[in-house]
Amino acid sequence: MMKLDTIRELYEYSAWANTRILQAAARLNAEQLAQAPLNGLGSIHSILAHTLGAERVWLRRWRGDSPIAMLQPGDVPTLAALQTLWNESAQELHAFLGSLQQADLDAVIAYHTLSGQPMAEQLGRMLLHVVNHGTQHRSECAALLTAFGQSPGDLDFIVFLRQHPQR
Repeated sequence: MMKLDTIRELYEYSAWANTRILQAAARLNAEQLAQAPLNGLGSIHSILAHTLGAERVWLRRWRGDSPIAMLQPGDVPTLAALQTLWNESAQELHAFLGSLQQADLDAVIAYHTLSGQPMAEQLGRMLLHVVNHGTQHRSECAALLTAFGQSPGDLDFIVFLRQHPQR
C-alpha cells in the first residue's frame, strides 16, 4: 500500500534536488545553458523547462484539467524566469500535496494526453511517475552541469535524508 507520508517525503526530496540543480545551473552563463554538448540530451535550459512543464501539466490534470500544451523553453527565456515560475509551481504543488488524504491516492483520475487521447490512472501512481520523471531529467542536467565543471554534487535520496533528519 502506498503511503501519503512517503509520497510527501519524495516530493520534499525532489524539491531539494531541484534546488541543487538550479543552484549549479545559476553558475553557468547563458551560452552554456543553451548548449547541448551531449548528443540526445538537449540543453540544460530545455531540460529544466521540460521538467517544470511536465510537473505543471500533471498538477493541472490532478485538479481536473487536461492541458493541451507544454511549457516551452521560450516561455521562460532566462534561468531567472524559469526559477521564478518553478518557485510559484512548487508552492502550488506543496499546497496540493498538503490537501490530500490517504484515500485520495487510490482515486482514479481521468485526463487527456497532450494529443487528446483519453487516459485514466490512480493518483498515487501518477504522483510517483512525476517524481521519477524529475529524477531522470535531473540526472541528465547533472551530467551536463558536470561537463561544464559545475557538478550539483550528490543528489542521492539518502543524502537528502541525512541532511534533513528532523523531517
